[in-house]
Amino acid sequence: MVQSPYSMEDLTTAVCWACGGKISPEDNYCRFCAKGQGKYIPWYYKHWGIIALTVMAMGPFSLIFVWKSPLLSRRAKWAYTAAILAATWYLVLTIYNWWLAFSAFLCPMMNSGGGTFGNLIQ
Repeated sequence: MVQSPYSMEDLTTAVCWACGGKISPEDNYCRFCAKGQGKYIPWYYKHWGIIALTVMAMGPFSLIFVWKSPLLSRRAKWAYTAAILAATWYLVLTIYNWWLAFSAFLCPMMNSGGGTFGNLIQ
């Protein structure tokens, strides 16, 4: 009988995306790290979860979930990274421009010595 270089164990095991441990293909969660597998991957690693976290809460900090997500391809990870960084840069520039406009509006009032703002600095 000829020995196969592949054992039956190799054909019936899967690998956990988080820890790399060998698990059964039917397992919903890894036995070693308890991370969800397949459709049981947490919501914050899915496309809609990453977008929701970026827009509503975390901004550029959601890049952690982008790069840890087993559902995104490398190309998708780079696309998400570029989009999140561009949106963050736009938001920072917008807030900075608002601050400059507000300062330009407020400085003449504060320097004139009249009105409510002039009373604050005297």
